[in-house]
Amino acid sequence: MIVGLVALAGLLQLLTPQVAAIPRRGNEPWSLILCKFKDSDFEPRSAEWFAEWISGDTIESYFSSVSNAVYTIKGSNVTKWLRLPWSRREVLRMAVMDPRLQSERERPFAMFDKAKQLCISFAEESGFVLNRQKITIINMENTAVYGKDTGIGFLGMNKFSR
Repeated sequence: MIVGLVALAGLLQLLTPQVAAIPRRGNEPWSLILCKFKDSDFEPRSAEWFAEWISGDTIESYFSSVSNAVYTIKGSNVTKWLRLPWSRREVLRMAVMDPRLQSERERPFAMFDKAKQLCISFAEESGFVLNRQKITIINMENTAVYGKDTGIGFLGMNKFSR
């Protein structure tokens, strides 16, 4: 009897439609925003290198291949290296002062989230047209983070070899 109930429960799970995992479809270009703090000139790779990385036979090809061409990122764009008008220390201070980033869940990522927000805003103010999907690359720190509002942030690109 217990085995029958377990089997019935398993069968019901298989027959219940799963709507939470809808795959992405179509073309959805991304934007790579390259930022450096005003107190660091370091650029781990050139903007051209990142443009080649996101398009052609690399990331763009990967998404097309794994999705059987159902999802593509053609038309993705890359900014030049943008020098933020703030130092790392100033961004950290802004992060600590931002009440939206002080919840227990957000606080460990506050510096990174603030840096991503500032990079995106600065890129838009500088005239770059950004796509909905964003990857922000910053020339300091050692972390990668994701946020629904600001996309992916790679901080620590100094780990890339030249």
